[in-house]
Amino acid sequence: MFEWELNQVIKEQGISQIALAKLSGLSKNTINALCRGGDQRASLSTVNKICSALNTSPWTIIKYRKDH
Repeated sequence: MFEWELNQVIKEQGISQIALAKLSGLSKNTINALCRGGDQRASLSTVNKICSALNTSPWTIIKYRKDH
């Protein structure tokens, strides 16, 4: 299962959800939903915009956890 680590990454980078929304061109609602984690779905385009805004790779904001 893939899980979002976006909230942790933006805290580490010292950026707010609102600032990330502006930098990425995504809505605040989208960023908020992904920061809440869980199994939120996102397109590759969305992942690319976030990674570009944060200057990071997808594997920094998305983690793989084995199902039990």
